[in-house]
Amino acid sequence: MRTPVGHLTRKIRFICDEVDNWGGRILVTKFYDFANNKQFNGVTNLWGVEIVKYGKVDTEYAALHIENAAGN
Repeated sequence: MRTPVGHLTRKIRFICDEVDNWGGRILVTKFYDFANNKQFNGVTNLWGVEIVKYGKVDTEYAALHIENAAGN
């Protein structure tokens, strides 16, 4: 899934409910659309963002995961 999110006047808070020590995850990665033969590279700018109750306890799953994203 892709979604543009923006708010110009306030800080943004991502808050998850904890269920079995699991919160949320923000994943930035590349995506290949086979139907249209296009590749989209993940790009994100986070400014004034607070991430609360994300990730998973005792694992490598971080709240913010950047994988194979654009190099710039």
